[in-house]
Amino acid sequence: MGSHVAIDHLITLVNCRGPACSSIPRTGCGDPDAALASCRGHAYARLGRAPGPPHPGTSTGAIDESEQLMRFGILPPVRAGVTTDPEWMTSFARHAEACGFESIVLVEHAVVISDYQSTYPYASSGKMPLPDDCPIPDPLDLMAFLAGVTEQITLATGVLVLPNHHAVTLAKRIATVDVLSGGRVRLCVGVGWMDEELRATGADQRRRGSRTDEAIAAMRTLW
Repeated sequence: MGSHVAIDHLITLVNCRGPACSSIPRTGCGDPDAALASCRGHAYARLGRAPGPPHPGTSTGAIDESEQLMRFGILPPVRAGVTTDPEWMTSFARHAEACGFESIVLVEHAVVISDYQSTYPYASSGKMPLPDDCPIPDPLDLMAFLAGVTEQITLATGVLVLPNHHAVTLAKRIATVDVLSGGRVRLCVGVGWMDEELRATGADQRRRGSRTDEAIAAMRTLW
C-alpha cells in the first residue's frame, strides 16, 4: 500500500486548561475563531531527540537526558460537541498548527450504548465523562478532513479501538489517509473497555487482546 504508518503510544497525559500559546484568544468554546480557547481539553506529550547532532559520546540509539525534547499534541474538547462542526474544527486545527503543537489527537467510539454496564477505568464513577448524545465522528474520516485544511501537523488517533475493525479494510483506510496527507498519520490503538460497543461491532470482548495483536501484525504485513 506504500504507507509507513507509525503505530505508537503516547507516554504522558496532562490535563490542559489552555495550551501554552500566549496568542490564543480566550473567548470560549462556542466561537470557531477562538478554537483554542480555555475550554477543557487534553494535551499529550511525547519525548524525542532534540534537533542537531548527537551529544559527544552518546550512541545514536540512546537519548541523552540533556537532549530530550518534549512535544505536545492536543485533543479537541469532544464533550463540547464541536468535533462535527467543520468550521470550528478547521479553525481549531489551523490554530493548533500555527501554535506549534506536534499533533491533533482524535478519539473513537463506533457506538455508545445508553446505560452501559461496563466500567470506565479512568474515572472513579466508572462512567466516561461524555453524554450519550455527544457526537463522536469517525476519527479516520475526521483525520482525512483535517489533512485537507492543514499542512504539517501530525494527525493521530488516541485511541482507536482496534478490535472493532477488520484489519484489512482498516489498513487500507489508514494507508489512504497517510499517503494523501503526506505521511502525517500516527495510529495509537487500544483494546477497548466497553463490552457493549465491542459486541455491537461484532467483536468477541473475550478475545479483544489477541484480536488486537493479530490485527497489528496483519496491518504491518500489508503496509
